[in-house]
Amino acid sequence: MDKVKWREEFCTGVEFLDEASRNLLDLINDMIEIRNSEEKDNQHLSSLLSQIQDFALMHFVLEERFLVKLHQGDFPDHKAQHTLFKKKLAFFCYEMTNKPQEASLDEFCEFLGSWFEQHCLSSRESIIQFCNKKTC
Repeated sequence: MDKVKWREEFCTGVEFLDEASRNLLDLINDMIEIRNSEEKDNQHLSSLLSQIQDFALMHFVLEERFLVKLHQGDFPDHKAQHTLFKKKLAFFCYEMTNKPQEASLDEFCEFLGSWFEQHCLSSRESIIQFCNKKTC
């Protein structure tokens, strides 16, 4: 599986969002690197899962607050994407801890890569539109 490459079309023009997205992509690519390695280091995998969880939870809260303030409303689709990510991450962590033989690192990495691309691309235009109206 190939790592996800950062593309300019992921950029929103909002520095803290774009930086956070790059950082999350780095963590996702680290996960893909573990998946691609010959020997799986479970301790490193566990540490990386914890980092992804901590980073995503913090970033999602800040991003949602920013979007609510920017839009003066709610972004239900955007929040739903965050919820899906958190649920999938929690499920994978549970499987790795309780049923490691059933946990699919391949499936999880596929999810992470496709989720990231879809999330960035689907939210980009609305963020740019609202920022142009509000001066971010």
